[in-house]
Amino acid sequence: IGIREAFLFKLVAAVARVMKKQYPEIEERSGNIARFLKAEEEKYAGTVEEGSKRLVEIAEKLVKNGKTVFPGEEAFILYDTFGFPVEKAEAFLASRGITLDTAGFKKAMESQKAQARAGSSIASTIFASGPLRSLKETLHGTEFVGYDTTLCDGKIVGILRGDELMNELHAPAKATILLDKTCFYGESGGQTGDTGTMMSSAHGEMEFVVENTRREDTFVLHEGNLRKGWLRIGDTVNAGVDLERRRAGARAHTATHLLQNALRAVLGKHVEQAGSLVAPDRLRFDFAHFASLSTEELSRVEELVNSRVVENEPVTTVEESFESAKKLGALTVPGERYAERVRMVSVGEYSRELCGGTHVRRAGDIGLFIITGSSAVAAGVRRIEALTGHGALKEIARLRTVLARAADAARVTPNHLAGKIESMFTEIKELKQEAGRARRQDADHSASAAVANAKVVGGEKFVCEKYDSVSLEELRNRGDAFVKKEKCGAAFLLSVVGEKIDAVLVVRAELAGKKANAGAWLKDIMAKVGGSGGGRPDMAQGGFKDKEKVEAAIQRFAELVDDLAGK
Repeated sequence: IGIREAFLFKLVAAVARVMKKQYPEIEERSGNIARFLKAEEEKYAGTVEEGSKRLVEIAEKLVKNGKTVFPGEEAFILYDTFGFPVEKAEAFLASRGITLDTAGFKKAMESQKAQARAGSSIASTIFASGPLRSLKETLHGTEFVGYDTTLCDGKIVGILRGDELMNELHAPAKATILLDKTCFYGESGGQTGDTGTMMSSAHGEMEFVVENTRREDTFVLHEGNLRKGWLRIGDTVNAGVDLERRRAGARAHTATHLLQNALRAVLGKHVEQAGSLVAPDRLRFDFAHFASLSTEELSRVEELVNSRVVENEPVTTVEESFESAKKLGALTVPGERYAERVRMVSVGEYSRELCGGTHVRRAGDIGLFIITGSSAVAAGVRRIEALTGHGALKEIARLRTVLARAADAARVTPNHLAGKIESMFTEIKELKQEAGRARRQDADHSASAAVANAKVVGGEKFVCEKYDSVSLEELRNRGDAFVKKEKCGAAFLLSVVGEKIDAVLVVRAELAGKKANAGAWLKDIMAKVGGSGGGRPDMAQGGFKDKEKVEAAIQRFAELVDDLAGK
């Protein structure tokens, strides 16, 4: 309809007003929603533009090669990678007399769908419609008691080996165990699942090693290996969570809450969670923000979190109604659905969030918090990566070792390393400038000699020079100098760099496209030596790999120059 700039984001305020009664959170977050939408519109416009370029390039190649069918696989790449509508591609191609291989497009589409289905969670499918379906119909789920303890007794209510429900299981075997009650936290809300062991002496010594725990609806699934003995439905087992791993995860989870609080304090209240990972060895927090964080902002965020840690406020959890928790200022995850009764986790008066994860008892239990990375992950979404506790201490020890080694190499104390590096860079810059001046003097001397020995045709001088290990940029600069400063008609310059030969051909503007065409000449020369290249009438560049053909390239340039004598 002729609109080129982003415009949908302007409708957010109107939608928020209309839907305010049913969805009040839209109005609360309308600023963020509008920024996200604008960023997505601009990103989409960019991808469609890139797709258009690709479509035109492929279509031109087909026409050039006398082909009239556009490959379906290419059309799918345009659709899948660039979001380019297949109907739009088809209409464009029709205007060029090209038909789209729709069968190939559909085949590529089906192939991708099949891969997506294969990559989906098999266990989730089994749980929803396979042998575990009967358990869902007869059991109410797993009672989680792990907030207060990491040891508990639970009765086995399900044994799953592969896609088969078992009544009993003998070691060694991989399996998934369901209990009526567990202290194992199932992966959810960004927090990874617990590991640990289940033991029983009901039939001799039994040991089941839990390698991962996850949630499916109201059930907790313990995935792992039966190492010793055997077990069966109805057995009571003693379940024990890996305590150190749980504590490490709890430190990371509480630190994530403090991190969001600090980001909102430093960057603004528009910061909202857009995803997270809480693992024993690290944490990752994605959030809405539309600019990269400066070093000062990151330092301030880190400082704020650690100040909360030092103040050691208690971490409390209470059950509230959703509305009550919202009135108390509890943060929620956009798009998340919450029950009527929710669990609110507070760190002193700093942070209140609705969360079902495990946490430390006091902020000081986090020990230490350090940010290890900051990056962009999507339009308007930033990511912070960080470490806590022992992981943070190990990282600091590693960085101190690196700093000490760097200081030793620079022969200064760590406190003087920054100043030493700055002075070294200044010295390097000065040396580069000095070397550049020397190269330019050598180039000027070489240029004078080249011009003196240049081939003269029709009153114009044509220069050809070969160099060792000169960059393409420098070749272009020297070519410009020959035609602009020395007033040569054209300059053909070669540089042997390792196993390849770069080539640049520059023609003076007054001759370009009239008497000499740099692009056409270079293509001609490269065809003689098995290389490739091209460009504009006034400047072209290319290259080839056979050093034995350097003289042949020079000879062909001379022939093209001689041809001008007859024009």
